[in-house]
Formats: sequence, structure tokens, C-alpha cells
Amino acid sequence: MPCKRPRTPSKAPKPASPAGIDPFSAENCQVFGKNDAFPPETAKILSIFAAISTIPRPSKKEGAVREAIAAWAEARGWKTAVDAAGGSLRIDCPATRGFAKASRVILQAHLDMVLAGNLDAHTPPELLLSPDGKTLRARGTSLGSDDGIGLALALHAMASAAPHGPLRAVFTTDEESGMSGARALPAEWLADARYLFNIDWEEAGEACVSSAGARTLVLSRRGETAPVAAEPARLSVSGLPGGHSGADIDRGIPNALLALGGAIGAKRAPRLVSFAGGRAPNAIPADAEAGLVRPRKGAPLVPAFTQEETRNFLALLRELPNGVLARDGDGKVEDSSSLGIASADAKTARMRLTLHIRSHTEEGMERVRRAVAACAARHGFQTKAGEATAPWRVPETAGVRALAAKAAEGVFGAPFRFTKAHVGLECGIFAEKAPRLEILSFGPTLRFPHSTRETLAVDTVGPTARFLARLLAETAREGSPRARP
Repeated sequence: MPCKRPRTPSKAPKPASPAGIDPFSAENCQVFGKNDAFPPETAKILSIFAAISTIPRPSKKEGAVREAIAAWAEARGWKTAVDAAGGSLRIDCPATRGFAKASRVILQAHLDMVLAGNLDAHTPPELLLSPDGKTLRARGTSLGSDDGIGLALALHAMASAAPHGPLRAVFTTDEESGMSGARALPAEWLADARYLFNIDWEEAGEACVSSAGARTLVLSRRGETAPVAAEPARLSVSGLPGGHSGADIDRGIPNALLALGGAIGAKRAPRLVSFAGGRAPNAIPADAEAGLVRPRKGAPLVPAFTQEETRNFLALLRELPNGVLARDGDGKVEDSSSLGIASADAKTARMRLTLHIRSHTEEGMERVRRAVAACAARHGFQTKAGEATAPWRVPETAGVRALAAKAAEGVFGAPFRFTKAHVGLECGIFAEKAPRLEILSFGPTLRFPHSTRETLAVDTVGPTARFLARLLAETAREGSPRARP
């Protein structure tokens, strides 16, 4: 059934002060705080998530949610700082009594989300709870549990009275469209910590200890155009599932841009006026639309790409490396490429395609980049590569693995697993900035992030919070003078 909307308005809450209203209190967010169907801890975390969800937060526009969270921390007397270069937020939370000398732990999540459906910089998702109370989604849009639930879990852990050493929250910006916040992050924010827990994983009961490197490639060309007497028409592909270009790349999800290109190619001698689709480089597009013309005497003149230019653009769409390109010995995805955004406009004569490529090795990243660039060159497109996220791996002998396995005992009802991810986690950037950091990525179960089918498995929120609390307690005791009993 639909959840009641929070009393917090759709616009960002006003920053709180020590004497003001806490924007993340149960009183200020009634969605889950008074729902007896949930365990108290789960209700608290979901209430924090619901409050975060009232604040629109697309990539590069995270200022409102950052200010609200900073106010939440400052109301508790904690120190905050904002990185002037990348806009990331830092919060320093003191240790619980007796653990001040324990190793510092960083809780890390990202502030932004992918907007799918009819969301924009002013429209928050509308939360919906399934009738059985097991899943949370949004009405016709992405939910933002990637990574709103990571933010909520970190804030809950910091406010908890459970034992922990000195904590630092690092909430980055722009994770979904280039990770510029993580790249700009001052290395000194990481240097004095021993552990970093990235709460941005999508399967409860396991931790990611290896992630693929990632890079955005932009293909561009100035196409030849000529006015033509023709009647305009539109062709579209819509309502496809969409998904994450890394986590979902091997699930057979159709790409709306490629499907539209195929549909246009099936028509007889069309000329392209416009082509547009995709909302993020790292999301599999669900919708795309094109403007077409076919010459007709006496019709108004319409600017359009030439027939040859149209054929060249459609051929590029057909030939671009897309999907799974290589697998490892265990059958897991090793290399991939995904077309995320495409645009063409005869009025400006500009054509532009944006892809996201991934690999678990530096050699693989270069291999895929060369394949895409060679295809682009054959069709007269230039290729510009964005900054790369390095592949990341935690050695099997790392102590953080043993700590995680111990903290997970009896929490998830099954043996704790360690896995690798075909996504470009920020962990790779942090590992480059602070090589001594022991890093782990985990979180509750999400399905189909970055799409209108995105869901959060409610019954995995509580166990993930307990795992995090036990993990923090283990790290506190490990580095504290207070001996274990």
C-alpha cells in the first residue's frame, strides 16, 4: 500500500540548528517512525531514508541534502567540513566511552542518485511499500536507495549508542555521473583512518572486495545537414526496464537507443532530424525518441541530416561494442561497454554518444577503449575519454575480511560471502589516495537501481545495520587499550 508522505515539504528542509528541528527525526518524518510492522531499528533507518528522499539530489546538485545532513550532525555537536573542490561532506563523530584510542573508521556513501522516470531537480520520489511490507519502491521513478539507504545506515550508526571508535562520515558528490567528488576528495580526509566501509553494495549477506575499473567515453561528430521539403514524423521506444550498466549488463536488458536505431534502420530511406535518449552514462536507457523526415514535394522545408549521414549514424549504433565483451574463468563479467546517452540535432548538426566501459584489469580497460575508439573512427566520430576509476581488490589475507566474517556470524542466516563487482565503486579511488586503508563494501539488498523498477528489500535493512554495528564494535575493540573479556 502507498506510504503516507512525510510532513517534510518536497523542497529541501531548512538547515537545523542545535535549538531547531532535526530534519531526520521521527517527528519530522512520519512515514515509518510509527509503523509497528517494522522492528524499531528498521523503522528508524527507513525514517531517515524517507527524510533524505524528500530532498531532490541529482548528480552535481547535492547542495540541499548536504546542508540538511550537515545541520543534523552539527545539532549533535559534531564537526563538519565541505570539500571546496568537489563538494563532498565530512562529519567527525567521537568514539563511544572507552574507545577513544581505537582506530578511526570511515563510513562512506554518496549523496546523489540517478533520476529515472519523471524525476527532476525539483521533484522527489514518492515512496511506496508493497502490501506485504517486504519491498520499498517509488511510484513510476527510481527510488534513490542507491545510495540513500547507505546514507541512512551511516547516520543511524553514528547516532547509535553501540560501541565504536572515532568515526568519520565521508559523503561524496557526483558518484553517479563521474565520481568527481571522490576524485577531488582531499587525501588527508582518509590518511588517519585504518578502515573504510563503503555502504553502497546491493546484496545483503556479502561484501564486495573487488570492483571493476570504469571510464566514460564520449563520441562526437559534426554531421552533414541539408534542408528538405518533407513532413516530419516521430518514432520512439519507451517503457523498457532500464538498469545499471555494470550490475545489470549481463541480464539481457534491451538498450532503448540501440532498439530505436534498429527500428529506424528498418524504414525505407529515412532522414534523421533528431535523436535523443538516456539520462546517465552508467544506466541502460529505457526510453529514446527520434525525429524523422521523408521527402515530399510541396511540404515545408525541414533541417535534416543527409541520407548518407543518417545511414552512417545508424551503422555506428549497430557496430558499437555493447554489452558483455569478456568473462573470467568463473563466468563472471570481465569486460563490458554500454551506450548510455545519445543525441543528434540537425539544427546544430551535432551528434554525440556517451558510453561507459568497464573492466577488472587495466589491460582490459585499454582493450575496450581501443575497440570503441576504432569503431568510432570508422564512422568519422572523435573519441574523448573521461577520467578512469581504477580496478580495486582487497587481498585475501587482509584483516578486514576476518573482521567482517566474525561480525556477520549469525546475522544473515547463511555463511557470509565475499564477491567481486562489475561496477566502478569509489573504493578504487580511495585505495589510490590512501593505499593503507582496508576497504570493504556492503549494504542491504537492492534490485534494479537506476531504473523505475528499483526496489529495496526492507527485511535486509535491520540485519545490515546489526552487521555494521558489530563490525564497528570489532574494530573498536581491536585497536583499543580496553582488552576484550
